[in-house]
Parts: sequence; structure tokens; C-alpha cells
Amino acid sequence: MGFIATPVSHLAEQEIFFETVLPFGCLEGRDHYGCKKYSEHVLVYHSDLEITREWTDEQKVELQHNLMKYPNLLAMSFHMVTCFENYYLKDGVAFGIGIPMTIVKMLKNSKENCTWLKNLAPKLDIMLENNNDLGTEAYHTVTQPEFINQIIKENNIYFLYDHAHALISSFNQKRNFNEYFKSLPLDKVMQVHFSEPTFIDGLAVDAHNLPSAKQFEFCIEHIRNSIRFYTIEFYQSLSGLKTGLILLEDKLK
Repeated sequence: MGFIATPVSHLAEQEIFFETVLPFGCLEGRDHYGCKKYSEHVLVYHSDLEITREWTDEQKVELQHNLMKYPNLLAMSFHMVTCFENYYLKDGVAFGIGIPMTIVKMLKNSKENCTWLKNLAPKLDIMLENNNDLGTEAYHTVTQPEFINQIIKENNIYFLYDHAHALISSFNQKRNFNEYFKSLPLDKVMQVHFSEPTFIDGLAVDAHNLPSAKQFEFCIEHIRNSIRFYTIEFYQSLSGLKTGLILLEDKLK
């Protein structure tokens, strides 16, 4: 069946957060939110580091420090935000600075990063998350299923499938969703992120709204056999999150 892994977010500032979500499964650790008292429940960790950018010594030290916090950690996932080494965000959209990295450069960085982490923590599974294409040049290459497949295959790692990101990318790229979905490395899925996107001025955007039963049913039907962690990315209220967890748990029965 796999684990329901709830992200540790600002909602954890509420005293009843952990007693509310832990009956459903385990926790997904995050860079900016601690959970020292419940560290043994963190089985998966979602890092802000990008697997295709060169990691600094400082970032490696911080990553190593995070690994040491969680004695039962099984897997760690990473972003692949843009094809630029440097970028800025405006209204949540990335814009590249300078010239984009080449595919060769991004593959080289991912290889070096994965090799370093595998040597550091040989038993830890590594995952790459698919990002959403929000329409600027910054998202070129990194939101293409072919490149996502290449990164995962060449580094022998796993896939964190974000369903909302796939919906957004396919819509904004004017591609058929089923075609886009089936082009992703579905045989390597280890975790799924659920949330509901929205539309602003004809563009699909990542809103992290409460996911629908339709999302759960689609992923359970198509990729359940390989999923180890199911994660709802909803941060607006603890009561809403609990509603989603109850629905997801029911769909998994």
C-alpha cells in the first residue's frame, strides 16, 4: 500500500498538527521546518536543492546535517527548477539570469551530486521531482519528460511524480496530458505529490489547493504498484489537510 507521508510545514506550529496527521502514516521533512520531537517519524525528505546545479560545500554540509537528524530516513528528493544556474522569482515565476546551462552541464552536475550523496549515504534512495512549466525560458528542458527520463536513467535514481506539476506543464506546453504523463519515467515512481492547480490569465499555475478524489483515483489506477509514499501538498488549514488525508486513506483501501 505504501505510506502516506505528510509534509512538515507552517501548520506544524499548531500543537495538534502531529497528533492529527501521524495516525495516517509518516512525515516528509522539509528544509525550513523542524520536528525534533517527531524526527523518528520522518521517512522521506524533500530538499530545496536542485539536482542539476552544482552544490557548494556549504550546501553539502547542510544536507549532511539534515540527514543526521532523521534516524529512519529512507529516501530524499530534489528539485529541478530551471535550466539556469541563476534566476529570480517574480510572482512565483522563475526568470533566468545570463545564459542557460547546457544539457551536458546539467547532466554532469546531476552525476556529481548523485555520486557524492550515494557515497555519503549508500542506503538512501534518491528521487527527482518533475517541476511545472510556467511559461518562461527558465523552464525549458527541465520540464521535458525526455530530459527527466535521462537524468533518472543515467543516475539510476527514482522519480517523485508531482501530479499538479504534470497537469500544469502539459497545459502550458499545449500538450495532451495523457501523452505527457505516459512520457514520464513512470516505472521509477517512488513518491507522488498531490495538489490542485488553478488558472490565471490563461496560464496554469501551482496553487497547492486541496487535491480532488479524481487525482487520487488517477494515480492509484496508473502507478500504484510502484508508489511508496503518497503526499498531499496542502497548507491552507489543518482541517482541510485532514479532510484530504481521510479521503486519500479511503481511496487506498
